[in-house]
Amino acid sequence: ALRANVKLASANMNGRTHADSGHSPTSKWIDVHRVMKHKKIGILALQETHLNATHEADLATIYQRRLIVMNSRHPTNPSASAGVAFVLNKDVIKTDKYTATELIPGRAIALRIEWRDGQTLDLINIYAPNDESEHPAFWKNLVDRWRETQPQDRLPDMMMGDFNLVEDPIDRSPPHPNADAATTALRDARHTLKLQDAWRHTYPTERIFTFRSNSANSYSQSRIDRIYTKENHTPNLYEWTHSQTSIPTDHDMVTVKFSPTTAPHIGTGRWTMPLYLLNDKNLMLEIIKMGALLESSLDALEGNRTNENNTQREWDTFKKKLTKRVKKYAQTKTGKTRARIADLQKDAKSLRDDPAFDADENVRRNEAIINDEIRRLEGKLRTTARNTSKAQYTVEGERPTKYWTGVNADKKPRDIIPRLRIVNSHPRRYITHSKQMAELARQYHDDLQMAGRNPNESEAHRQAVINGVTAHIPDNQLLPPDKETSLASLLEAKDVEASLLGAKLGTAAGIDGCPYELWKKIITLNKTAKKEHRPTFDITKTLQRVYNDIQLHGVDETTQFTLGWMCPIYKKNDRTEIANYRPITLLNTDYKIFTKTLATQL
Repeated sequence: ALRANVKLASANMNGRTHADSGHSPTSKWIDVHRVMKHKKIGILALQETHLNATHEADLATIYQRRLIVMNSRHPTNPSASAGVAFVLNKDVIKTDKYTATELIPGRAIALRIEWRDGQTLDLINIYAPNDESEHPAFWKNLVDRWRETQPQDRLPDMMMGDFNLVEDPIDRSPPHPNADAATTALRDARHTLKLQDAWRHTYPTERIFTFRSNSANSYSQSRIDRIYTKENHTPNLYEWTHSQTSIPTDHDMVTVKFSPTTAPHIGTGRWTMPLYLLNDKNLMLEIIKMGALLESSLDALEGNRTNENNTQREWDTFKKKLTKRVKKYAQTKTGKTRARIADLQKDAKSLRDDPAFDADENVRRNEAIINDEIRRLEGKLRTTARNTSKAQYTVEGERPTKYWTGVNADKKPRDIIPRLRIVNSHPRRYITHSKQMAELARQYHDDLQMAGRNPNESEAHRQAVINGVTAHIPDNQLLPPDKETSLASLLEAKDVEASLLGAKLGTAAGIDGCPYELWKKIITLNKTAKKEHRPTFDITKTLQRVYNDIQLHGVDETTQFTLGWMCPIYKKNDRTEIANYRPITLLNTDYKIFTKTLATQL
């Protein structure tokens, strides 16, 4: 299992507006928000923000439910020069406790945030001067300001940003050193703050560049955008990326996931079929064919049912095959543009690995051209996403729909239970692994349900008690015989279909990941195929067969039909006590259709 983590990123956004992003004075921030949402970035450090007080107020109003922006302005020309900002994503990180401290106006800002269960991060965001001669004074000033504004023993966990120089020749092509005074000043500063270039330590021979320039048809590349970290954090950093994004800029974004050893273990989560795949004709055709094979298998079972070979097991096997296929299909289903970008990134890497890269101008030019094409394709994706959002808002944004509610709702990250106390442990002991916590919760609620019951009680005794209670029901409260017959009858296909079509869309799927939308889509395809006299899959008839088998023989306990996903919801008091959580259970949609149909028959 993974540990709970936060994704950190840094990017020079090269100003607040761009012609391709619209006419707003802060038009690039639409792309900033989209990138943070898509990549699930918790904390983003931006450089060259070019924000004045009016721009900051506008962003606070527009993104108040989504982002928190802490900006440090250039002291004399904030709208056109420098500026650094930390941006917090309310969707994925707690924003209850944080403090921003301006170190050098427009050039350096510090952030201290409690991001998870008392765990804090201290970060510095840097936009270093372009002029190398200014670096010695800049880095000395930075260290002095850190010492002035922070407790004596506090050191930053990370320092990220645009450093406008490199420390190692491998980080520039063609290689040439920066001024010794500038490089030495940076190195002295990070040594004082006890920081190291974690990515370079992890990948000592790999070449990657975040900025490219072309002067007089002479191409050069450098890795001036970096993230420095404490040495003891290096084992807890993973999934480093250096890549172009849909934010219009000439710098690449650097991202990394940070997961301290004290963070709780978490599982992979509950999978649900992506709804956009319901519009994929090829995938739906595969599902229909799988369903047709299932119907043939059920036909062969007529009159030949056994405990080991029955309708319920065939249905369970079908769902498992379906989800396995959908998962695999979703992994390979990338748009043509994304696939093209991935191919170009591989081509660019092969050029950077070319031994002639530093000496051959043509090789560097080709690498730069490829990256320009990647940037163009990212822009194309940005335009498509923007137009799609506009269209969706036009259709649904002015009506009280689920989309409207989501757009206007305040955001907060999902709670992760960091630890649970082992019940009745003295002295108190805790567990932090998600599987162990899930087992503790299951055992706790099982014990609650069994409280006061004799575990050795026989089924015959239990039935006798039930009969004794029902025998005292007055005659005027008993159902007449004609009603008893209808209630005991097997479910019909028309009632199953009515329950399915009446199910509420947009509700959570169960542990099998199959939403109501999937079954409704199959019904629609089935009706169309019947009109056109094509082979099809009758999901309503299939579900009726499954439900009838359950009515006649009971639930087959080897299947996952009644299996649910229990979610503990915190109520009050000590968060480490399982008794302070209210459980809700997400059930499979086919199970809920069954119970709804039974309720309708009642």
